[in-house]
Amino acid sequence: MGIKNKTFYGLILLILLISVSLSGCLAESAEKKSNYTKNDAGEGVVVVATYYIEDFNEKKVSDPEILDTLVKTVHHFDIIAVQGIDDPNGTAMEKLVTALNNGTDDTGKSYYYQYNLSTPIGPASDQEQYAFIYNRNVVYPASIPRIYSEPHGDVFKWEPYMLVFRAHEGTGDILFINIHTDPNNTASEIDELSKAVDHVKNVYTGQLNMTILGNINADEPYYNNTTTDSPLKSDEFYWATTDKCLSTTDGKAYDKIVVTETTSHFLIGSKGVFNITKEYNLTQEQAEIISTHYPVYAEYWRYAPKK
Repeated sequence: MGIKNKTFYGLILLILLISVSLSGCLAESAEKKSNYTKNDAGEGVVVVATYYIEDFNEKKVSDPEILDTLVKTVHHFDIIAVQGIDDPNGTAMEKLVTALNNGTDDTGKSYYYQYNLSTPIGPASDQEQYAFIYNRNVVYPASIPRIYSEPHGDVFKWEPYMLVFRAHEGTGDILFINIHTDPNNTASEIDELSKAVDHVKNVYTGQLNMTILGNINADEPYYNNTTTDSPLKSDEFYWATTDKCLSTTDGKAYDKIVVTETTSHFLIGSKGVFNITKEYNLTQEQAEIISTHYPVYAEYWRYAPKK
């Protein structure tokens, strides 16, 4: 082979290597596309996701195509934290969960999803709600849901929404802290999350396993995750999803799953972005009618590996 041919093939190999390295979480999501199956109660795994759905309301779920896409998407997860909800009467959430429970999963078991929906949170002019939707065949709530009561002043625009979940078959339980940070105050709210974890340990006595998840706006222009230091980046926390997990239609990594150090040994290592545009062959416009964000997920063992 001549030098020119060697150079040409070397460049092709270099381009392929660069493409793989840049794909990050998207590469994991692409792999999932070929073998991603809906969950059942016998896998020994709990799949957890966060999904920011702008203006999730009755009008949105009244569109049959949007509702069908949301149902197909949520069926892939056992616990999904939702932000961006505008549903004071709970009508939209009830309609979604009713549709989720229509039919059976791939094992023939009837779907059994439930939800907890927060009251409207935030200033009267800009309120949102949070929700947890969960596969009751796999997990169940092991606490009452709580809105975080800030002991250090009014830092959060939309105070986090918290709930403990436990798998029917497994060891221990995990407290999930559902959060949407204010884009205009992202750095302060991300820092405050570490204080929230310390405070919550006193509220939930003995609870050390925690997961923070949501649209925390941890990317430009609101936050530089590479150069900005934070208590949330100490050894006490592990960022299960990184800046390579591009979770929006315009390629931002706003949505994150962050766990306490004691929770990290529950993580399998499988994580990614569930890109509905690629999964369902949607146009970007079709996807953005639902949300400009995609679900971000991480998989947890039901039984923590022995050290």
